[in-house]
Amino acid sequence: IVNITTRSGTNELEGEVFYLSRPGPVIDASSPYAQRDLSGNQVKDGFQRHQLGFGLGGPLKKDQTFYFLNVEHTTDLKDNLLNVPQLNINETVSGVNRFTYLSAKIDHLWTDRLRSSLRVNTGLVNIERQGGGLEGGSTFPSAGNRQDRNSLNIAL
Repeated sequence: IVNITTRSGTNELEGEVFYLSRPGPVIDASSPYAQRDLSGNQVKDGFQRHQLGFGLGGPLKKDQTFYFLNVEHTTDLKDNLLNVPQLNINETVSGVNRFTYLSAKIDHLWTDRLRSSLRVNTGLVNIERQGGGLEGGSTFPSAGNRQDRNSLNIAL
C-alpha cells in the first residue's frame, strides 16, 4: 500500500514553473560502447529530453476552500541505428516518448474538525517507435510499435 499526501493550497497564491532540456547530439560524448554504422563510424546517441511543468495553489474562498494544481510534461526523442549488414541497411530510426501528468486537489474546511478533499490524478503516456524505412525505401513495418497508456484516478 502506498499513501501519498499531495500539497494543499494556502491563503496566498503560490506557484512555480520549470523547464529542463537535454539537447542531445550537441553534448553527446564519445563512448566505447557506441553504436557503429556499416563503415565503422561512431553514431552518437542523439537522446534529447524536454521537461516542463508548473504548480499553482491558492484560495478559492479564504480560510475555507483551497486548490492545488500540478502539471508536468516530458518529451524524449531517441534515435536508434537500424543496422542489417546482410541487407546493406544502415538507417537511423527515431522514437518519441511523451508523458503528461496532472494532479489537482481541492480542500474544503467545513468546521475545525471536518474537512473534505477532492483529488484528480491523470497520466497520459504515448510511446512510438518507427519500423524503419526513413531512407532508401527499406521498410520493416512489423518492427514499429505504438503504446498509449492513459490513466485517471478520482478520489473524494
